[in-house]
Amino acid sequence: MTIRDRSRTAKQGQAAVILAASVILSVAMLLSGCSGEARYAACSFISMDTLVEIKIDAATPDAEAVLKRCRGITEEQRLLYDADDPASALSALNAVLDGKAAAVPADLEKVIAAAAGVQRDSRGAFSIFLRDVILKWKSAGTSDTPPEREELAELLPDPSSYAEYVHGALTLPAGCRRIDLGGIAKGAAEESVVEYLKAAGASYGILSFGGNIAVFGEKPGGGGFVIGIRDPDDGRKTVGTVELDSGYVSVSGDYERYYEIGGERYHHILDPADGYPAESGLRSVAVIASDGTLADALSTALFVMGKERALELYESGKYEFEAVFVTDGGVSATPGLEGRFEPSR
Repeated sequence: MTIRDRSRTAKQGQAAVILAASVILSVAMLLSGCSGEARYAACSFISMDTLVEIKIDAATPDAEAVLKRCRGITEEQRLLYDADDPASALSALNAVLDGKAAAVPADLEKVIAAAAGVQRDSRGAFSIFLRDVILKWKSAGTSDTPPEREELAELLPDPSSYAEYVHGALTLPAGCRRIDLGGIAKGAAEESVVEYLKAAGASYGILSFGGNIAVFGEKPGGGGFVIGIRDPDDGRKTVGTVELDSGYVSVSGDYERYYEIGGERYHHILDPADGYPAESGLRSVAVIASDGTLADALSTALFVMGKERALELYESGKYEFEAVFVTDGGVSATPGLEGRFEPSR
C-alpha cells in the first residue's frame, strides 16, 4: 500500500518466510510524500517481523520522545503476541492450553475475544488454531519439501470447531494444543500506538505496520489521506485509491509473504480447512474499519472466504467495515466506499 495526502498529488526472510522488497518500497514511498502545509516528525524500525513507520505532526509536544515511546509500545505489544518468543504472554498461555480451558491474561483478552468472534462469524475462515501448521510450514522451508496435506490435516481440529471464549476463559477443541495470533496482532499493536499518540497530543499522523495502515487527525489545509491499494503483480502500481479521514486499512494478499520451498512459492495465508495456502479466487483484499484489531482479522478471513462469502458477511451487518477486492479479473469495492474508492485507469 502507499499513502499520500489529498492536498498533494529484496527480500527479507526468516525460516523461509519472505517479505517482498516491493512492499517495503511502497511503504517508503508512503512516508516520503507530504504537503507543503502538513509537517511531520517520523521514525522507522523493525518489529513484529515487519517494517514499522510512523509519522506525526511535527508540532507534537516533545515529538522525538513521543516517537521513541511508540517504539517501546510496539515492542511491548510484540511481547504479548509473539508465539515464537518464549517470554511472551501468548507463549505462557500456550503452555497451559491443550484442548482444555485456561484463564486468559487481561492483556490478551480483547484480542482473543475479537479473534474468537471473527473465527465464529467467518465460519472458521479465520482461525487461531494454526500454530502447529505454521511451524510445519516453517520446517518445510528448512527441508525444502512442502508438507503433505495428510500430515497437516492431523494438526487441525474439525474446521467447524471454534474457540470458546467466555468470561475470561478460553477453551480449545480436542486436538488443538496451542494458538497463534499472527493474523490479528499487528492490527492490535497499531491500534495501541494510535491511542497513545492521540493521548500524547499528536494532532494528526500516519502509521504503517507492514500491510496495516492507520491515519488519524485533521491535517493543516484539510482533506483526507489517499491510500493506494497495491497491484499484486507490480508493487510500483496501484489498482485504486481509497480516501480516508481516519481509521485503519488492513490488506491481505498472496504477494506479501510467502514460503519458498523447492523452487516454488506458497503464500502465507493458510486455509484452516486443510492448512494449505488459500485458493479463493482473490489476489488481495483491503478492509477499511474504525477498529484496527478487527480490520486485521477480517482481511485474513475475507481473503480465505473469497469475494462471494465475504460479501455475505458484509451484508449480514455483524461488523462495520468496507472492503476492496482484487482478483485476476479486476477490482471492486463494497457500496459504502462509493465516492471514496477510485479505481486506477
